[in-house]
Amino acid sequence: MKPLIGLGSRVVLGMLLLLAGLEKVSEPELFVRSISNYHLLPAGLESLAALVVPCFEIVVGGCLIVGLLSRSAALLAGLLSLGFGVFVSSALLRGLNVDCGCFAGTSKVSWLHLALDIAMIAMAWVVLRGGGGDLSLDRKLSMDKDRAAGLSRLSALLGGVLFLGNAAYLGSQGLPVVTPPPAEVSEAMIGPADLVFSPPMVELGTVPQEAGTEVTVSYENVGTSEARIVDVKSSCNCTVPSLSKRTLLPGESAELTVTYTPGPNTGEVHQTVLVYLEGQEEPVLLHIQGQIDRMVDVIPGVVELPVGVAKTIRIESRREGYVPEVTAFSSPVEGLKVEVLDQAADGSAQVKVTAGSELPEPPGESNVWPLKIRLASGPYCTLYLKGKATP
Repeated sequence: MKPLIGLGSRVVLGMLLLLAGLEKVSEPELFVRSISNYHLLPAGLESLAALVVPCFEIVVGGCLIVGLLSRSAALLAGLLSLGFGVFVSSALLRGLNVDCGCFAGTSKVSWLHLALDIAMIAMAWVVLRGGGGDLSLDRKLSMDKDRAAGLSRLSALLGGVLFLGNAAYLGSQGLPVVTPPPAEVSEAMIGPADLVFSPPMVELGTVPQEAGTEVTVSYENVGTSEARIVDVKSSCNCTVPSLSKRTLLPGESAELTVTYTPGPNTGEVHQTVLVYLEGQEEPVLLHIQGQIDRMVDVIPGVVELPVGVAKTIRIESRREGYVPEVTAFSSPVEGLKVEVLDQAADGSAQVKVTAGSELPEPPGESNVWPLKIRLASGPYCTLYLKGKATP
C-alpha cells in the first residue's frame, strides 16, 4: 500500500506542477499580473518570478513524473507549494478577490486553493520520505552511478536550456511588467475607484421596536485604483454604520455593520447609508428596509379633540408579560390636560386628554399634533391629535 501511495503522490504532484508551469509559460503577462494583484513583491521581483517560477514548475514536475532526483524535486515542490500557500493565505486574510495565478490566473483565490497547496505539501513530504519508489528512474539507475550522474547533468542542462529559452522568448516579446497606463488613457484604463455593496439592498425583515437589530454586508472595490473612504453617514440617527476598513486596494473587500434601533419609530423602515469616497462628490448608497414590530398599540391612534371634551386613550401591550406604565408625556400644543388613569382590567394603561383651548393649525402639510407618551420601560409611543371646534 505504501509504494502505491508514494507513486501516486509523486506522479500527481508532478503533473500538477508540469501543467501549471506550461500554462504560465504560455501566458506570462497574465501570470505577472496575477502576482502583482497580491501586492507582496516589488515590480522587479514580480517580473523575475514570472520568468523563473514556470521553469522550476516544469523541470520539477517532469522530474517527479519520471522519478528522477525524486527527493530533491520533492523538496523544491514542497517549497514552491509553501510559497503559493503563503500568497493565497495573505489574499484570503486581507479579503482580496483576485486571480490566484495557480493555473495562469483563471480562478479567484479561495480556501480550496489553500487546501490544494496543503495537499501538495503533504504529497511532497511523502516523496521526500520514501523517495521515487520502484517505478522510478532513480531506482533503475541506482546500480549505475556513472550513468545516473550523466543523466542528472543532462537534466540540469535541459533545465538550463528551458530557462534560457523562456528568457529569450520573453525578451523578444518584452518582459511582462505591470505599469500604470499612460496619462492620455488613464480614465479609460484605470478609471475611478468603484465601491459596490453586496447586497445593495438590505432587508431587515421584522424588527422588534424595543430591541433593534444588527446586520453585516460586504463592500468591494471593483475599480482599478485604490478606494479611500473619507466619511460614512446615515439618513437617521437610528441607523449607525461601522466600517471594518477605510482603504481598499482593487479587488479588496471588507464589511460594513449596520445597527438599527427603531426607538419611537413605527411602521416601515426606509433608511440609507451614504459612503463618501475620496475624489468623488456622489456617495455610494446602501438602502435598508424592513418593518417595525410595535411594542404597544395606542387605541385610538388619532383622536379629534374639541375644546373641553375629554378623550380616554388605551395603551395595550403587544408583548407577553409586559405591562405598560405611563411616566411622562410632552406635546408642542399648549393648554393640554393629560391625566394618567388606573390600569384597565386587561392591564392596559389609560390616559385622559382634554384640550383647554382650540388646537391651532399644525405646521407644514401635517394635519395632526403629536402627544408623546413615555413608558416606564421601552420606547415612548405617540398619540396624534386633531382639533375640532365646539358646535
